[in-house]
Amino acid sequence: MEITFDQSAYDWWELIPAIVGGIIGAFAGGIPAWLLARRASKETLLRDRLSREEAELAKVYSAHTKLGVMVNDLVTTVLLVRDMMTRPVDPRDESPTQRRVSAVAGKQLRPELLFSPDDLAIFIAANQPDYLSELDLFSRRYAADMNVLETYGVLKAELHNLISDCPEIRFGRGDAVSTPSTGPTANKLRMKARTLESVIVPLIEMMERDARHGMELAKRFDTVLKGHFPNRKVPGFQFERDIEAAFSAPPIGN
Repeated sequence: MEITFDQSAYDWWELIPAIVGGIIGAFAGGIPAWLLARRASKETLLRDRLSREEAELAKVYSAHTKLGVMVNDLVTTVLLVRDMMTRPVDPRDESPTQRRVSAVAGKQLRPELLFSPDDLAIFIAANQPDYLSELDLFSRRYAADMNVLETYGVLKAELHNLISDCPEIRFGRGDAVSTPSTGPTANKLRMKARTLESVIVPLIEMMERDARHGMELAKRFDTVLKGHFPNRKVPGFQFERDIEAAFSAPPIGN
């Protein structure tokens, strides 16, 4: 009996080594390619994450700088006013506070210091909406304080112009200026002085309050953001001991 093989079957068996070799080659080339693609994807995600972190940190440093300048403005102004409040005045003076407190040169609102939405957005990302609200409120109060302080300086200059028109001016201790209580400008001087008194007394209280609030916010700044940047250094604030001591005492007027 003769055994014969179908030619097509024979040809198919001859193709098996080539097919198997192709499959093995595909695996040999595909696996490294897949590993390389996966590695490239991880590197891309890492670069994206680092880029996003850098952008967020830039916002953090912007907010940090602005908060530092605002707090420093208020703290130095309050300390300066406290020193002015030690000046002697006549106990009969109707407006003693404005007589003690001079206009503060160079203190005016700088709009570029106020927080922008970008500055505050990072606190939403860090899930700190309450701190964001406090920062926003503080910046608005700071703006109000600086505006009123600037207005006080303008009113003080107007008072000095009126005084300079008086026929007699006397200088006392601490550069205190006195004029006769009679004459054509006497009532104008009294009204201007009372207006200044009504401005400076509540302003001192507001600046005291806001300086303390700003310092408290500054002390918490890095703490509220540490959780959002577990592997990065977040800037913070430290106050000198004499500043801490000065603001642990009762506010002016108490």
